[in-house]
Amino acid sequence: TTIAPSNEFRYNVMQGPSYGNLTADDSSVWSVSFRSDVEANQFAAGIGLAFWGCQGKPNTVVHYDTAPGSGAQGVAFGDHVAVRLTGWLVKDNDKGLPLLGDVCDGPKGLDKLFKFQLGQGVVCQGVETGMVGMKKDSRRGIVLP
Repeated sequence: TTIAPSNEFRYNVMQGPSYGNLTADDSSVWSVSFRSDVEANQFAAGIGLAFWGCQGKPNTVVHYDTAPGSGAQGVAFGDHVAVRLTGWLVKDNDKGLPLLGDVCDGPKGLDKLFKFQLGQGVVCQGVETGMVGMKKDSRRGIVLP
């Protein structure tokens, strides 16, 4: 089955981080399970990277939510946040399609949160921009050009 990229395509983490649903714009749903949270996170990052690549690798920050979180209002510049971050380098395959490369920035331990004030330049600007609007307990992938 081939899925055409569109803004209606979604990947949602369901029933814990090792299980997810893919929903296409025609409302078709595929379920995916993983052996570990690490595999689930890499898959989610790959989905976001493919979405970015299908958009022509725009020179803008692209983000995608894999878990919507809770609460009425998302974070804004000036808010204090506590997050787990993992960054991958992007490389192109021999056909020019983007692939996840090596981890370039990651957690020192998955149980430890990185705490900072959004908008103070503690992390790169693209990460801060991509985090705006996130809600409590959400998961978001951010692709930086």
